[in-house]
Amino acid sequence: MLVGNSRRRTRIRKSKLRVTDLELENGSYDLELFAPSAGSIQTQPIEIRNGELWIDLPTFTDDIVVHIYL
Repeated sequence: MLVGNSRRRTRIRKSKLRVTDLELENGSYDLELFAPSAGSIQTQPIEIRNGELWIDLPTFTDDIVVHIYL
């Protein structure tokens, strides 16, 4: 049972994330990253090639939400 803010937080350092097997056409897209713990939103242009994408992740704590705008 968690009480208050007693759970351990996990900090993830800036890194690259490879996503594969995407069923999207090759091309340019906009990507949005939302870090709920910080309340911050970042956007970046991305390129999808042959169903593959590399995302530059910022340092974040616990969770990050990735949204690709088609």
